[in-house]
Amino acid sequence: EIYHRLKGERVYMLLVQQLLPNVGSLSPKMTCDVVAALAKAGQRASEFSQTIEAAVTKRPYKFHAEHLVSLLRDFGTLKQPSTSLRDLLLLRHHELG
Repeated sequence: EIYHRLKGERVYMLLVQQLLPNVGSLSPKMTCDVVAALAKAGQRASEFSQTIEAAVTKRPYKFHAEHLVSLLRDFGTLKQPSTSLRDLLLLRHHELG
């Protein structure tokens, strides 16, 4: 049997195109899960990372310190550091146990 298959890069681009306009509506956990999956797959996308940074910066109260730690870890894995998320985490270090 022949199955229809798309290359991973194509699936990734379709995913990013669907998620970019709606990143702000994702829950913090879902946002972290998506970034973790991209980091695990090694898929770098600066536009996607910048969109997530902007969403977190726009609504920082939505994301707990643990979410920021996860995002920073995964951005680091992707070699896309985020100074704005790091600065936000430093302001909220008291939330960490």
